Amino acid sequence: LPTIIIESKDSLEKIILTTDTTSIKRFRETLKATDLKVDDMITVIGKPNDAAQIEAKLIRLMPSPPTL
Repeated sequence: LPTIIIESKDSLEKIILTTDTTSIKRFRETLKATDLKVDDMITVIGKPNDAAQIEAKLIRLMPSPPTL
């Protein structure tokens, strides 16, 4: 931290930057960046910077998809 590397749906790695103002939520619960685990499904809202990294404003922890 403050950098998180994720794999997007199209199997590309994305670099996410978090700051003290980044909000991390699971439903209505507020989390810390250290609460995120490998294989968690997240949605990130933010903007790209000049280094092609995403500066996160909001990270939403999503429920795991059902297994078939």
